[in-house]
Order: sequence, then structure tokens, then C-alpha cells
Amino acid sequence: MNKNLRLILFLTFLLTFLISAPLVVLYTAGYRLDLGAGQIVHTGVLNVTSVPRGATVFIDGVEQSEQTPSVFDTVYPGERVIRLEKDGYISWEKQLTVTSRETTFIEGALLFLESEKQVEDDRSTQHSSVSPDHHSLAYLVREGSWVELWVSDGLAETERVIARLPDEPGAEYTIEWSALGTYLILNQDGFTQESLTLVDLDKEQTLDIHRILKLSSEYWWDAWEDDVLYARLDGVIYQLNIHNTEDAEPLAFDAQTTSYQHQLLALSQNTDRAVLSTYENDTASIVTYLPYGTYQFHNTPGDTALLEDVDRQRIILVDLTNADQPILLNEQATSWHWSADQDRLVFTDGFDLEVYTRSTHTTTTLTRLSERIQDVFWYPLGNSVVFVTDAQVISIELDSRDGHETLELTGGVVGRAWVDPDGEWIYMLGADGNEMGIFSKRIQR
Repeated sequence: MNKNLRLILFLTFLLTFLISAPLVVLYTAGYRLDLGAGQIVHTGVLNVTSVPRGATVFIDGVEQSEQTPSVFDTVYPGERVIRLEKDGYISWEKQLTVTSRETTFIEGALLFLESEKQVEDDRSTQHSSVSPDHHSLAYLVREGSWVELWVSDGLAETERVIARLPDEPGAEYTIEWSALGTYLILNQDGFTQESLTLVDLDKEQTLDIHRILKLSSEYWWDAWEDDVLYARLDGVIYQLNIHNTEDAEPLAFDAQTTSYQHQLLALSQNTDRAVLSTYENDTASIVTYLPYGTYQFHNTPGDTALLEDVDRQRIILVDLTNADQPILLNEQATSWHWSADQDRLVFTDGFDLEVYTRSTHTTTTLTRLSERIQDVFWYPLGNSVVFVTDAQVISIELDSRDGHETLELTGGVVGRAWVDPDGEWIYMLGADGNEMGIFSKRIQR
């Protein structure tokens, strides 16, 4: 090989190296040629997880080789349509903005099963109530001259009779759950008498009623302690433990009361306002003043108290540790539910659906409807809320990018709805055409 040829080969290899080496470096660093834009761009990262796992990912209609959970580190920046598909499930899709050198997250995208609703129990119910965690339903069924109290966790095999009592024509019934849903009271208010049935749901048995509770003019569950009740008798408030039918602790004040850590919270009324106070060793410390009204305490996390103004259909969330600005939330609300992490409270006034976040002290509107929202609760999986109208049970995800995605889970004439703790089944008490009863629909497997 002559000298000139060797020089040409050397220069060729050198030029190739000088051109290709930077391209390799740029490619490894995530740079790509965007033919549409006609320029080299730095790509972004897409991190995708889904419920369930194993969903196929499409980016701008192009199927990717990896299934969820997966990370795609060379996604062109800009508006990208992301679609997730899985056999037997309804597909999920959003248009998201991918930014150069940044990671775009899709966390817990929910795919629901394509399935049909089925009847679990076609008997006619007389009264019903969903548990505080929205995982069970207590309901009444008339059988001849008896009224039976049933509890269902959803499927027919979980239904069980908890109590039976003689039916009194024209009687009104209420079902009241304890704070954590371990116990409930069935109140039968008839023309001749009022009777109470106290039930331990874990043991599936009725409990003896304290004599003060039998004679009381008013009673209510403690908002934190699951086995504690309060009863008002002759102007005196008594604190009762449902497992002790002998002793009763009279309190030094006559006010709406609940426990809080090692203290008592009391809401007393005067002519024009209500006073929320903490009591320790019979010493009162005022927390805040509220408008005059009829209030009930409800279970709430942390150092807060949640009060329902029953007459005005409002909820007031109070920070018990902040004397300067104790009122965290004061909103119209007919239904509400805390998230599992106890940081977010979803609530509705019947038409607006909103989420309050404690850690950021912010309120976000998820949707507004013209038809009435009856109930709302958190779905156990992903990042989604379920709300109930007269004719639909709908899931709405909290991810606001490209709008809050909604999906009808089941339809019909809806009375009540609840979901099992694993999020596999959605249940509905209502009607579908000419059929009435409890319906189930599998939404995860």
C-alpha cells in the first residue's frame, strides 16, 4: 500500500471518528434528531406505573416493548399521547407534556375490568347504612313479623344476619356506626316504645345495653374511641364503655362531647354561638368559637376535630393545636371521606366535588355536576375517588393533567355504593330495570 493511500485511509478514519464520537456521546446522553422539528433535542423521561401491572404502553400510538411498571428515557419533548392497554380492561389515555431532561410521572394509572353487573341479593331492603370506611353495608329486611339486620361486605357469601327483632308497623329505624365501624346501634322508634340493639360486628353478636343508654334522651358515639358512647340523661352527660354495663362516668358539663387523646372535647351552646373547648382534669381551655347550631363530632386524623353543622349541612375542620387560626376548613358538605394516608379529605355539597389537603392547606375542585352527588369515598387503589349520583357510580382520578379522567363503574337507580378493601369489587344497592337489590361488579382481578 503506497504512502498516499495510507494517508487517505488515515484521514478517513480520523474524520469518521471526529464525526461519530460526538454523535455517540450525544446519543448516550439522550440527544436525538427530531425530524418534525428539524433539530437535535434532548429527550425526557417517562416513568409509568399502573393498576394492575403489566399494561402495554403506547406513546403517540407506537407500542413500546416494556410493560408497566417501566421507565422510558428517550421520549421526545412536547405533547405526547400516552395510552395503556391490558387484555380484559378498559384502556387508559392522557395527553401529557414531556420536558427535556425531566421525568414525567404517571403514577398508579387505573385500568378497570370490562365486566357485567350481577345480582347478589334481590330482596327488598327497608333501611340501609354504609360503614365509615365504605367497605360494608348494614341493611334491614322484613321477614314475616320480624325485622332482620343484615351486614354485607359485598358478595353473597359474606352476607350475614346479625340481629332479629319483632317488627312494629310504622316504626322508624336508624343505623349508627361506631367511629371505626366495629360496632353499630340499631334504633327502632315505634309508637309504643323506642328500642336499641347494640351489635359487635367482629363477633357477630348483640351486646347488653347499659341502663343509662336505655333511658337516655340522646346518645352518640365517640369520634375517636371505637367502643365509647355518650348518653344524656336528666341534663347529665355520661361516658359509657359498651363492654361495661355497670359503671358510668358522669361528666362535669352538659355539652356535645367526644374524647381527644387524654382529654375531652366539648361543644357548648349559648344564645348566639357555640364554644369548642378541651377539658383536662375538669379544667376547660377554649379552642375556638363557632356559629350557633346543631353539631356532631366525626372521626378525623391527627390534632384536628371535624364537626358537622347538621342544620346548615356544613363541615368545620379545627386545628386543636393552633390557637391563632384554628379553623382549617369551613365548607358546605353533604358527604365526605378521609384518604387512607389521612392527609386528604374529599367532600361534596351535592354538586361540587372537592379535595382538601392538610399538608398544603389547599382545596382543589375535581368536578361540578348538574345532577346531585349523593355520596363520595376514596377508591383503595391508585389515586382515585368514587362518587355516587342517582343513576351512576363514577370513578374520577385526581391527576388533573389533561383533565380529571372519569369512568362510569356501574349504572342503574343507585341508592348506596361501596367497595371491598382490595378494590376488586364495587357494590350497589338499588335497581337495574325491573330488578332490585344488591348488585356487584368486578373491577379488578
